[in-house]
Amino acid sequence: MQIALAGGLGHGVGHAVFFCLSLLTPAFGPATFYVDSCKQMPFFLVAALISLGFLIIHTFSMVIAFNGYDEGKKVHQIFVPTVHLVAAML
Repeated sequence: MQIALAGGLGHGVGHAVFFCLSLLTPAFGPATFYVDSCKQMPFFLVAALISLGFLIIHTFSMVIAFNGYDEGKKVHQIFVPTVHLVAAML
């Protein structure tokens, strides 16, 4: 359980870091950057929330996958890639 949690957390943090590194270019502008589709929330807040969501998905999906492979549950083994695919398509 601890190995799965550590692996998932490490994968999630790595994903969040590389996701946020790609956002450094708009960060050096003169003011707060807003997206045209949502004028109330700053772009970087939305990006931070998306990174947090993927960090949580990676962490808990790794735990579910390790448990599924350990106990041989096909439902857990199929659930993890499906959730990841759906989240990536959003």
